[in-house]
Amino acid sequence: MNLPDSYKHRLGPTADKQRRPTTSLAAILTIILVLSQNVIAHDGPEEVLTTLNTAILRNGPTADLLFRRATEFRAMRDYKHAAADLGYAVRLDATMEIARLELARLQLLQLKSASTSEDRVSHYNQPLETVEPLSRSNDTAMRIASLALRGEVHMAAENWTSAIKDLSEALETRPEVQWYLWRAEAQQRCNQYVASVEGLRIADAITQSPVIKAALCDALIGAIRHPADSDATSVNMIRETTTIIDLELSTSRLKSAWLIRHAELLLLCNDRHFAEAGLAVPPLSFLRALNLVFARPAGVAQAVGALSAGRFLFLVPWRGRTMVGTAYEPAATPERPDSVQTFLDVAQRAFPWAGLHARDLSLVHRGLVPGAGGASGLRTRTLWLDHEADRGVPGLLSVVGVKFTTARGVAE
Repeated sequence: MNLPDSYKHRLGPTADKQRRPTTSLAAILTIILVLSQNVIAHDGPEEVLTTLNTAILRNGPTADLLFRRATEFRAMRDYKHAAADLGYAVRLDATMEIARLELARLQLLQLKSASTSEDRVSHYNQPLETVEPLSRSNDTAMRIASLALRGEVHMAAENWTSAIKDLSEALETRPEVQWYLWRAEAQQRCNQYVASVEGLRIADAITQSPVIKAALCDALIGAIRHPADSDATSVNMIRETTTIIDLELSTSRLKSAWLIRHAELLLLCNDRHFAEAGLAVPPLSFLRALNLVFARPAGVAQAVGALSAGRFLFLVPWRGRTMVGTAYEPAATPERPDSVQTFLDVAQRAFPWAGLHARDLSLVHRGLVPGAGGASGLRTRTLWLDHEADRGVPGLLSVVGVKFTTARGVAE
């Protein structure tokens, strides 16, 4: 057996030993049981790989061992070596369908990560060619899985018509929630909103999935927005959507998304007053924040602070530059022409040793933060808005954070 040089390097001099590939389930289970005796005391995939490499060096590469090692590579997110092992396993044993399916899935990952249209085109046919023999498999589950994978490949390449065809065929045998969602998305991309609604109605009846229910409501709203049939159809869809939303608002614990859908439906029905009433928030005031960036270091290794005109300012060294902040003024009023010079004067008094000069000023950074009046009016705590108390809309809360850097903490 002639192995690629990369395999000879990884497996050692005994890797060229001729071995007859085996594909029986009994053989796979035997190898796994034998390997498990050596691996059971270890925790990580690195130790498993060491055991597998030893077995391959001792016995020669087989489709079974290569598939097992590819599984470990994939667990470590080493997709390149996983794909190499799966491809080699398929060449050794063309009947090992699970290796072919997993190889196509890794090739799909490459397609999804392609950054340019040229890359997407080059990666599009590869998983389709790999999975094609599985469409003739004697194993029904394998045939259906290959159809769904082909549909996902078409979705990644935005070939919506082919995606609809393959996913529809897969769904005839196995009703999977994700496949229904993918097909509905592809149908909507083709402006087939009515077909999308009809398919999701069937999916809702079969799966009783809350995810499908939400997708059905969104598809109905999309169909109302893009009417393709008679006015009677639109009226019936409005009634159906209203029924779904009302039921979810009366039974769901988390109502925010359904309130938004309700407002969207009202807007489509030209009922702007009630839509805005349901989602309105109290007026918020903002301050315009101003920071200065100087194109020279300030001579300090860490951030420092200082008081100036009763205010606490900061100076931060950053990549050979210096940042100084922060000045605040009401965002509702026009910015004063001298605001930059005024703050520069304040910063020079706060840090007289830093050599802050207008000639070194490279950037004026501005942004909006919640607050009123000036620096003393900065909002320092997250604002929670209860729409039930303010607007009589139960179950809807809005959150206004202090700044973007605290958004994750607020969400958690």
